[in-house]
Amino acid sequence: MNENPLEKHILATYLSLRYGLAAIAFSFPVLLWIGGHLYAHVGLQNSMSAYYYACTDGRSIRTWFCGTLFAVAACLYLYKGYRRAENIALNMAGLLALGIAEFPKDWTAKTSGILDEEKVLACLGGIAPVVGGTSLHAYLHGFCAISFYVCIAFVCLFCASNTLPLMNNPAKESRYRRYYHWIGAAILASPLAAFLLTQLLERYDILTFLAEALGIYAFSVYWLVKSHEIRQTNADLEAIEGRLERQIRTRAVLDDVRIVRRSRPRQ
Repeated sequence: MNENPLEKHILATYLSLRYGLAAIAFSFPVLLWIGGHLYAHVGLQNSMSAYYYACTDGRSIRTWFCGTLFAVAACLYLYKGYRRAENIALNMAGLLALGIAEFPKDWTAKTSGILDEEKVLACLGGIAPVVGGTSLHAYLHGFCAISFYVCIAFVCLFCASNTLPLMNNPAKESRYRRYYHWIGAAILASPLAAFLLTQLLERYDILTFLAEALGIYAFSVYWLVKSHEIRQTNADLEAIEGRLERQIRTRAVLDDVRIVRRSRPRQ
């Protein structure tokens, strides 16, 4: 296959977008934990969402929290997959990431680990926290967070394997399919574990933070694995050259849409 500098540039851009998503997701929990400690002088919070209110002496990590979610949202919206269902799921995940940032959870000393309410109020900049009960924006925050994980898990479980037939290697295809199923399961397990810890066991500690981080790191691993698979199959390059097409089987289940090579390249 002849190399074209312009095609290589386009491929590098697409690859950088996937790697960028992986890097942003990987750094998110670390940024909150270490950045919160070094910059805002706050200890490890009981959930990642609690960093919206994490602050001391006028220093807050809120901008980093929201900015990272905005970056993830933009990347997910700009990324275009290999089938319509994948694009819709990624676009929805991008909008939901914005919702996580725009609709913060309620602040309470119990869930945030910050016991001095006066210091928190000084950092909120006019935002009125709901100390008792649960506000509408807190419900929206929970809905957006859970739905975000569901959308990404859908991509892993039902869309990621669409390009695997291009490998022409049943053993590798089966291995990657297992990877995607494991990653999807880990992403779904994350909000479930956080729910069980907080709502049933009433645990607001490092375990909740780690349960949420599990889904974020699974999200990061997905983009790394997908990038490696795409490089092995040259799917992006062949798509640019019009050599691929969607193959949908009759009465197909959700993941029975395959990307295959055309019998004859498009003219």
